[in-house]
Amino acid sequence: MRKILQISMIFSLFLSLSPISNAQALEIVSSEETVSGSPSAQSFKAHVVVKNISDADLIVWASARKVELTEGHKYLFCDLNYCYQSTDGDELLADESFVLGSGEQTGAEVVYIGLEPNGISGRSIITMKFAIEGDPFDFIEFTATFDVLTSVANNPESAFSVSEAMPNPAADMITIKYNIPDINIRSRLSIYDIYGIVIKEIELDQSGRSISVDISNLVPGTYFYRLNSGSEIIGSKFVVSR
Repeated sequence: MRKILQISMIFSLFLSLSPISNAQALEIVSSEETVSGSPSAQSFKAHVVVKNISDADLIVWASARKVELTEGHKYLFCDLNYCYQSTDGDELLADESFVLGSGEQTGAEVVYIGLEPNGISGRSIITMKFAIEGDPFDFIEFTATFDVLTSVANNPESAFSVSEAMPNPAADMITIKYNIPDINIRSRLSIYDIYGIVIKEIELDQSGRSISVDISNLVPGTYFYRLNSGSEIIGSKFVVSR
């Protein structure tokens, strides 16, 4: 009888630890799973928006690992607190957690996986993980594929690219240079605040090479911009200061 009771207790403990019994508290609202461009680009970003779908505030730990990394490429990830640069290890862990309130989600331009191609062509695949503190079985993952194209490197005129905003910081006006190889694809420049809210959206002239944007009505702070052309997305950030 004692053995049966012990077996029953062990089986009950196993069930309490099984990941099947733990409901997912996070979901991915949107993500950029494929990013492509030229080896001459300084960096690429694959953004992800994560939402707390539980009824409680959550403490979240972020990490990233390389699935496939072209030699010479460097990857990083940014959460709500900091950005973390890879070294020679397979996994990159955040030093601090962040809190997502019930029903809250991260901003559209805040959390992302970044890749620095360092002039090297090739494909790199990185996975980012979001885990709930105290529950190792409750997590969600996002995988981004970065295609750094050799053909673009051989012909700069065919490179899909966007420059850093100039000047930066700026008070009233910024200028952004860009190149869109396929003039038949609708392209636009979107500007977001730190909460992921679209502030401006501008249709771009594919035959053009630069655009000046009036930012005189923006309050001082950090903003993000993104050039969207078909399936290709690339962008950066600028600061409004007066």
